[in-house]
Order: sequence, then structure tokens, then C-alpha cells
Amino acid sequence: MYFDIRIYYKTGNSFGSEDTSDLLDIPMSSYEIAKENKRRIKEHYKIYQERHSYRKLTDLNFPDFYIPYHDWGNYKSDTDGIKLLIDDTGKEHELFCPFWIGYFEHLNEVKIEIIDEDDDDY
Repeated sequence: MYFDIRIYYKTGNSFGSEDTSDLLDIPMSSYEIAKENKRRIKEHYKIYQERHSYRKLTDLNFPDFYIPYHDWGNYKSDTDGIKLLIDDTGKEHELFCPFWIGYFEHLNEVKIEIIDEDDDDY
């Protein structure tokens, strides 16, 4: 048994939008790690909104798990990446340009799911 996180969000384009959900598909070894990642995702989204709002906050203090830029060598790009915990050792998975952020995206809900490895219905 392991845990994963399902993200419920709105996405679309100039002509319309739809509610959808996606599983992160990053297995987590404990419920506590999944809870921490859920908190990180919600805070990541809040910071993303502040960072890309019309008021452009310049003095944002980014938490350790927030990746504001990706260094491509000759330039840095806005990526708004996030570091998610995988196991109790502190090992992290870096996710750049997460699917729940973007011009047309709006985060609705974040839920922890229990994945039973013996269940063939998954």
C-alpha cells in the first residue's frame, strides 16, 4: 500500500473550460508524507497566484520546496516548480511546470488517495 495525490482543477482555453482531475502518479510511502505534499501543493498554488498576479509581489520569500526558476545555463526561466517528498528519508521528486498551474488553470481541491498494490482495478 502507498499513497498518491489527486489534483482537481479547472482547465480550458479561450473558448471554454472544464473541471478535471489528474493523479500525480508519485508513490508516497506514508500518509504523513502525503499530507505534507498536499500542504506543499496548496501553498505552491497560492504563491504561484501571488507571483503572477497583477500586483507582482517582488519580495516573496519562497519556501525550500518552491522552485521559482530553472537554470538553463544561459538564462533562467520561470517554472514555478515544486519539490515533493517521496519517502521518510527526505528524498524529493522535482516537478517542473505542474499541470495545475497556468493561464487557464484553477486549483479546486487536493485529495490523498490510498493505492492498494494488490488491487487490479487501479
